[in-house]
Amino acid sequence: MNKYLINGVTIVLVMILIILSALVGINLTKLNREVVEGSIFSKKEPPTYRFMVIIDGSDANFVDEFEKGIHEAALNNTVAYEMWHFDGEDKSEKILRQFDIAIESNVDGIILQAFDDEGFDTTLKKANARNIPVITIGTDIPAQEKVSFISYNQYRMGTQIGKLLKEYLDQKGVYTGTIVLFQNERIENSDKALAINEVLDHQFDIQRVRNELSGDNALNAVGTAQNILRQYNDIVSIICSNGEETLGTIQALKDQNMINDVVVIGNDDYEEILDYVEREIIFATVVVENEKIGFEAIEEMVKHKNKEFVSQYRDINENILTRQEVLRIRQNTEETMGESNED
Repeated sequence: MNKYLINGVTIVLVMILIILSALVGINLTKLNREVVEGSIFSKKEPPTYRFMVIIDGSDANFVDEFEKGIHEAALNNTVAYEMWHFDGEDKSEKILRQFDIAIESNVDGIILQAFDDEGFDTTLKKANARNIPVITIGTDIPAQEKVSFISYNQYRMGTQIGKLLKEYLDQKGVYTGTIVLFQNERIENSDKALAINEVLDHQFDIQRVRNELSGDNALNAVGTAQNILRQYNDIVSIICSNGEETLGTIQALKDQNMINDVVVIGNDDYEEILDYVEREIIFATVVVENEKIGFEAIEEMVKHKNKEFVSQYRDINENILTRQEVLRIRQNTEETMGESNED
């Protein structure tokens, strides 16, 4: 081969390696920017700690509320953080890749949504070996491998939903049929299904359905709900795990002229969902304090770094809003606004 050609190829390869190294360097040093969204730390007063937050981004509303809590707690504790959220079919791979980058960046702590996967377990062991503390949300992992687990109580929520359904279905004289429980992508909800089944005395067939939303989530949710309605001809209730599923389910029921035949337990407090609850199109909706999950994740990590006591499990409250609760909330809001206007 011509020596000039060899030299040219060598130069190109060297340039490629330099570019790749620069890109890796950018990733690994990104947290060295002493910034927490809008708050710049000076060199004299740098942030106390630097954390990386990695979550499933399928539910945009959850991401927004969760980051509000993260941001508030970070400012309160003079902490710098970098937050990543991923969705799509390859989100698990992206989460794992970012998890590994966080470890190689030698951050002071990692907050992420765990999932059952061999690759996740391997990366977690790597974080443990490097003495980088990990806090998980949504899905628990063995106690010795994490600092804390922050979520809401799935069994308690299932018990509350089960009681509401039992009262309603007993009034209607319905004692058999299929209950569809959408499987949240972020949180394993087998405990929720177990609790609902127990309250309903195992009279109903509970089907857990995983809804892989992506792209235009609302349209995908409508399609998923329509498929479910075609698959099960004895559906008595659909229990949703996020706002897009809730609105998609209602639209699918309207399209099939089944809005009065299926009891819908929604999720989230979108204004449109609350309006449906008030009009009794949706029987009730579950509202979780996602902002508090984010806030507590930072607070618990800071406590751990400061060698303070940290609970292995932090339980976040959830509320189930029926028509009465929605009316009460709106009345209180109107009264508060009225008092403000008088001032």
